[in-house]
Amino acid sequence: MVPTTRAALLTAAGVLPVLLWPRPLTLWLWVALVVLACVVDTVLAASPKRVEVVRTVPASVRLGEPTVSTLTLTNPWG
Repeated sequence: MVPTTRAALLTAAGVLPVLLWPRPLTLWLWVALVVLACVVDTVLAASPKRVEVVRTVPASVRLGEPTVSTLTLTNPWG
């Protein structure tokens, strides 16, 4: 799992409630909310094992000639 920008922004957004209501309970509730949101995000994320990878390349290419290949990633479960 890699922390995302969304998790960092959600955590940073907690500064405002903690400054408005400076109580330990406010901090712990915000931390619990961030952890819960990260767990839900992780559970709903596609498993890398299920992602299908298909690479399409031309049949033949001459040396020094430019070519294009296509890499397609598909999540069949989402």
